Amino acid sequence: MSRVSVSSCSSRADDIEYFRQELSLDLARAQLLRRAEKLQEKGQVQQALQYYREVLTAYPNCREAQMNVEMIKRNNSEYVSIPDDAELSFYSEESAHETQFQRLKRLPCGRTEFVAENDVAMSFNQGPVKFRLAKAQSDQLWSEILEALEAQDGLFEGRAPVDADGFSSYTDITAKFHGEEQHFYGHRGTPLEEI
Repeated sequence: MSRVSVSSCSSRADDIEYFRQELSLDLARAQLLRRAEKLQEKGQVQQALQYYREVLTAYPNCREAQMNVEMIKRNNSEYVSIPDDAELSFYSEESAHETQFQRLKRLPCGRTEFVAENDVAMSFNQGPVKFRLAKAQSDQLWSEILEALEAQDGLFEGRAPVDADGFSSYTDITAKFHGEEQHFYGHRGTPLEEI
């Protein structure tokens, strides 16, 4: 065995032991955290992000993983190309008498407009809720949205299925980029909706 491989093995074992002792991680999560850091060093941030999230699922207070996720997100927002016409809408049926609609739309100035409305509020003559995000918040939001769409965690392509009464227990999601629409659906509470 060469000296290089011995020292790298020692370094790997030392890192994992450090994560186990100082961060109180189990062996599997300590190995994932080490692997994530190495992937991040190599510029493979999307893979690293998946490993960090796996660690955070088991150890939500792991500061090391939290900081690295935040760093990746900050850096991602700087180089992710966000289409000027980006738009995302969510439609769900809470019951036969209540529907909800939410839309995020990227504006030419880089800000994002959020609109939310539902049947109950409209029946009381309450208009839709509207607000705009600042450009930095907008960039961060769209970076996370694009990442979630790429991962498709909990999403299925196509339109949401409906039962015999025409009711759907899914959220219908429409994404529009560069003038093209894509349709997805998922159970309520998908990572995309959580964003």
